[in-house]
Amino acid sequence: MFPARISEISAADIAMVLDTEATESIDLEFKKELPSDGTKPDPWMSGGGKIGDAAKDKLTSEIVAFANTSGGILIVGIDEDPHRKSAQKPLFPVPNCKKAAQILHQSLSARIEPRLPVFECEGVVTEKDGTSGVIVMGVLESYLAPHRNTKDNHCYMRRNDRAEPMSMLEIQELTRRKSIIISRLDSSSCAAN
Repeated sequence: MFPARISEISAADIAMVLDTEATESIDLEFKKELPSDGTKPDPWMSGGGKIGDAAKDKLTSEIVAFANTSGGILIVGIDEDPHRKSAQKPLFPVPNCKKAAQILHQSLSARIEPRLPVFECEGVVTEKDGTSGVIVMGVLESYLAPHRNTKDNHCYMRRNDRAEPMSMLEIQELTRRKSIIISRLDSSSCAAN
C-alpha cells in the first residue's frame, strides 16, 4: 500500500488510504488526532506550539507494540469507522505536520528502551495551506525486542488492531525467540568466515 520508505509517502498515498477504506490491522493503526488526556484536545491541535505528554505516551506505546510484533504504520489525522475499523473521510489535518513529526520523532525515540534500530516519522502535507496534513510513523519488527515505554515501564505488543501490555511470560518468550535468532545469525556469520 505504501512506498518502502515513510519519507516517500505522498498526499496521493494518503488519499488512497481513504478511497480504499483501508482497514486497521496488526500492522496499521489510525488516530483521528493527537491523543490527549481526555479533558481537552492536545495543545498542538489548537496552535499551542507544544505536543502534550499524553500524546507522546500513547503514541510511544503504539510504536513499541509494532516493534515488538511485526512492525507497522501509524497515521495521525485519519479517523476510522468504529464498526469496520476502516479509514473514513474526511481527513483531520494536524497543523504544521512536518514540525509536529520532528518533535514526535525525538520525543518517542527518547521514550523507547532499548532505542529502535529503525523508526521513521514524517509529516505529509495534504492541505492547501501548505503546512497541515497527517503524521505517518513507521517501524520495522525489531531484532532488539522486547522494547518498553520508559514512561510506564510496559512492553506492548499488537493484538489484532490494538496495542496491549505484554505479560511477563510473553516478554520472556519474545526474549528467548530473539536470542535464538541472534545466535543463529552469529553462527552463520562465523561459519562464513
